[in-house]
Amino acid sequence: MSRPCRADAPSVPLCTRLSPAERVRVAQAAKANHQTPSQFARDALVTAADDCLESPSPSIRTTKLSGGLTL
Repeated sequence: MSRPCRADAPSVPLCTRLSPAERVRVAQAAKANHQTPSQFARDALVTAADDCLESPSPSIRTTKLSGGLTL
C-alpha cells in the first residue's frame, strides 16, 4: 500500500541532527503514537511551523533552548 500524498509536489528529505538521547526520545514518542520516527518528526515539525506562523504576533518568534530557556 502506498503512502497518501501530503502535497502537490513530491517530498524531499530534511536532515536533522539529534543526540543519541534525543533520538531515543523521538523513537519512544513515535512508538507511543504508533508511528515511525520519520512520521512523528514530520508531524511535529509541521505542527510547530503552523503554531509559529499562526501566532498573534508574527514579528516575535520563540525558540526553546536546551535547559528550558526561551528566546
